[in-house]
Amino acid sequence: MNKVVKTEIYDPLTDDSVKNPMEQIDKENKQKIEKKESFASRKAKYDKERADKVKREAAMEAAKEVRAEAAAEAEAAKAARRKLKPPLPPQCRRSPARLARALRPRPLRTLP
Repeated sequence: MNKVVKTEIYDPLTDDSVKNPMEQIDKENKQKIEKKESFASRKAKYDKERADKVKREAAMEAAKEVRAEAAAEAEAAKAARRKLKPPLPPQCRRSPARLARALRPRPLRTLP
């Protein structure tokens, strides 16, 4: 409460000891009223926003093109890898353990 009284109504340590908070409110309202925008300033602001929007859209289109090119390259690389990879033997298609077993080197058998 003391803080409110000192900051808004009465502060004996300042030159103007009695304060009128309504004057402050009136001054703020007058400043807001006087601060109306002119037509030219609103139009300039709108034109600037529209130009920024056009730039953003152009940047988004360029980014889409780059992403599409990257996706196409990734698909081409994936297809190339598929072509280079040898097909799995039929017995290995079920599990990784079977694949490991099938690809494990086998010792040579000697004749007795």
